[in-house]
Amino acid sequence: MKYLSLIVLVLSLVSCQLKPSDSVGSVDAPKVQFSLSAASLGIFRDSAQKLVIEVSEDNEGEIGGLLETSSFPLEEDGQYEVTGVSIGPKWFSISLRDSQESILASGSVRYVVGLGLQTLPEVVLTPTEPITLPLNLSLAVELNGFPSGPSADEPALREESLAIFQQYSCIACHNSSFPQGALDMESYPFLSSFRTEFSDIVNEVVKRINDDVRPMPPSGPRLNEDELSIVASWQEALFGAPEILLVDLVLNGQELRLEEVDGAFRLPSDQTIDVLAGDSLVLGIRVSTQAGVLLADRSLTETVGLDGTVSAALAIDYEEPVIVIPITIGE
Repeated sequence: MKYLSLIVLVLSLVSCQLKPSDSVGSVDAPKVQFSLSAASLGIFRDSAQKLVIEVSEDNEGEIGGLLETSSFPLEEDGQYEVTGVSIGPKWFSISLRDSQESILASGSVRYVVGLGLQTLPEVVLTPTEPITLPLNLSLAVELNGFPSGPSADEPALREESLAIFQQYSCIACHNSSFPQGALDMESYPFLSSFRTEFSDIVNEVVKRINDDVRPMPPSGPRLNEDELSIVASWQEALFGAPEILLVDLVLNGQELRLEEVDGAFRLPSDQTIDVLAGDSLVLGIRVSTQAGVLLADRSLTETVGLDGTVSAALAIDYEEPVIVIPITIGE
């Protein structure tokens, strides 16, 4: 009887060891998401009926054998999810198709699948047939590490600028007694009923003296290039980082000045540049201050979306100016 009890005890321990434990954490199966909003379908918004995602093996960096195909009706929010994909490097081929299953646009990306939910990087969809669209450029420019506050040469530049404003009768019209346009340039800092920040007031003044449509002064001689440069230099010395940037685009041999709209630089409203959807563009970007100081001269390679959109960003880090003065000592 004693031996029988011992056998029962051993079998009980073995069964406990073989039984799966509830304390072992569950592992999230791979889920891969792809985003393509309806707004980004551009020219295919009406004709595209479905989105197809083909997952293939990775064959030393090339697309290998097809593993699975998933088909989705197009959704307004553009969120699509593929499950059941094993971990490791895979190729994801994305295509837009019409009601006849014809491929309108397609693209592929290599991605290393891990555990849990993950999102594919951006996939460039290239139309099957070349399609020309007007370029819709949006360029964000970010200045990093630029000094804040007035620089050492601000007082001297301020005196020169105020003398220029006096010379061109700016203060005669915009003074404390009769502040035309609700602008008082006799007081310092300048005062305005429409703007509370001094920087905004100065920016508006600099904008108007450079404006050919609504110029200041409205009649008589205007500031020459040297005088405009002095005022622009004072503006930059006053606020540290440049308040106004001049951004020039060079594309396909064409050069034009971009306009700042809602914090981004875009093509002028009267300019049109035709590009191919899905094409890669090399954008030459030059950024300078209003005083003519070159901050950056870069080339950016960007892809044209199916709606002609190109969204780019340029970060400019501050570099301390270094002045080298050659000195020759004669005999």
